[in-house]
Amino acid sequence: MHISFNPGRAEEIGLLLGRMGRELPYIFMRGDPQYRAVEEIYAQLGLREGLLYVVGVSLISYMLSTRGEEHWGMAALHTAQGYPRGLLEFAEKSPSTALYRRAKLSRLKKYLSRAAPVLARRLDGGTLRPGDIPLILAETLDARADSKTLVFAAKMAYYLYRAAGISVEPPRTPIPVDYRVSLVTLTSGIAATDEADLRRAAREIRSRYKEPVVDAWNRVSETASIPPALLDNIVWLTGRCIDENLERPHRIPACLEARVPEAASYLDILSELWSALGGLR
Repeated sequence: MHISFNPGRAEEIGLLLGRMGRELPYIFMRGDPQYRAVEEIYAQLGLREGLLYVVGVSLISYMLSTRGEEHWGMAALHTAQGYPRGLLEFAEKSPSTALYRRAKLSRLKKYLSRAAPVLARRLDGGTLRPGDIPLILAETLDARADSKTLVFAAKMAYYLYRAAGISVEPPRTPIPVDYRVSLVTLTSGIAATDEADLRRAAREIRSRYKEPVVDAWNRVSETASIPPALLDNIVWLTGRCIDENLERPHRIPACLEARVPEAASYLDILSELWSALGGLR
């Protein structure tokens, strides 16, 4: 399988997205079921325990047995048990965490004993920002600060601050490279492949081409003046509709409108994110 990347196309996508104004990422944020789950977590647990809960869920949000949206919805339900009991119960019982459950529980217990106390002290002292979180997690969990779950934790912490009505800068972390982001990298023309099965190609990109994907979306981010963590709002939600309608691209706009109604006014430009489908299939 051959994969190639087109930096010029990344800049073109950035220019197009940049024309739509600064509100677009927040339109997608409000339309993200994960954001609504975080709002519920905040409503149940408040800022301090809510943030610790959200970061903990983020750290076990890999190799899921359900869609990410359902995973976070189930995480919000377990807040009735409080923190940290609800978090541990979620990891132990949720259908979404069935794969590698033992490893996820081990990671979560390590987080609760090592990282969570550091985050709590920084939060209590008023010095914790979402962008600090991957660095703290990396130091306390012996992980890479740019690993997917750590940068994802920063994004979800930002969601929690927004849900709490606290104004902070979005984290300047790289886009979390998952299957949907990899798929949109292909369907937008930022990457190209000779593989007819785009889902297979997206899985290959996710596993073997993380750095080129991050570089490409960083280029989009810089050109559009949209931080990667907020750019992910647009790419990830659009990616679901693309994945569900890969063989019927004409249905993608209706899918997107149903999930993010406010995006209807931007479909002409958003369609660039799946414009390469005709040429690839």
